[in-house]
Amino acid sequence: MIKISYLLDFFQNSLVRLLHCVRNDNHCVRNDGHCEEERRSNLNLASSLLIVMLFFSACSVKNYEQTKTKVIIIKSPKIKFADTGYVRNSDEKIELELFMAGKCIEKISVNHLICVSDGCMSKSSFNKDYLSAYYDEDILQNILLGTPIYGGKNRVKTEDGFEQNIKDEHVEISYKVIPHAILFKDKKNNIIFNIKDTE
Repeated sequence: MIKISYLLDFFQNSLVRLLHCVRNDNHCVRNDGHCEEERRSNLNLASSLLIVMLFFSACSVKNYEQTKTKVIIIKSPKIKFADTGYVRNSDEKIELELFMAGKCIEKISVNHLICVSDGCMSKSSFNKDYLSAYYDEDILQNILLGTPIYGGKNRVKTEDGFEQNIKDEHVEISYKVIPHAILFKDKKNNIIFNIKDTE
């Protein structure tokens, strides 16, 4: 598998060569065969750079399998929110967009890292800064997707979903998932996630 760093080095070196050739190209004699060959070489180099740029652009396209509008309430040390939002997810990524008065005020993306407006960080760092350092690493994506937390610890199946109650010296969590709502409350750390369908 080609490493991204190699592609970036190729891109940078090729760009330097192209700029150098273009500068020299301006001093070529119109009918000089060598200069004509150099122009063709420059054209091929420019085509290669275009292909690399298109490759990176294609990799950056986000294809989400599901986009759902939700009524979202979040209360944590760094986030206080109560309004509508979007939860988007694919096999590789989850994205939460929070809106207030029709304006996006925060976007949280979750894959192997968690990215917010302040930058990207590890899941454990996000929990420490935004939630609780004692939380399971994948707790945010579990809540957003409505899947069991803490590896399914104390999971009890209900008529239309499931519940989990987890209590120790660091947390006192009540977590409930039903078809149209996700309810998370940690009394000890004063953290709330309430995510409901808009309809």
